[in-house]
Amino acid sequence: RGGIAMAGAAEMPAQVQKSIAELPPACRAKLVDLYGKVKFNEDHVETFQINSGTLTGDAIPAFQAFVEQEMATAASKQSKQQPAADRPAAVRAPQRLPFMKRPRPA
Repeated sequence: RGGIAMAGAAEMPAQVQKSIAELPPACRAKLVDLYGKVKFNEDHVETFQINSGTLTGDAIPAFQAFVEQEMATAASKQSKQQPAADRPAAVRAPQRLPFMKRPRPA
């Protein structure tokens, strides 16, 4: 069993290459092409295989839809957690401490 010997595989992380190494060569080739469009990771591959069965060449469109849906869900969760870019974050004024006294006018 050799590594993925394709130009697009060079940009694919080693963990992703390892997760698809057991798949048939035609399926791996399609996944390498897909990785150029959608940057999936080994968790996407594993989750899809657990939920949908073996990843085959015929299942690539379903896998792509799954990855795109997962990424959209993650992006919406992340955008809800971040403060809005158009409004600055509230800054609290320091409280006056007992040792901070106003200067007396002359």
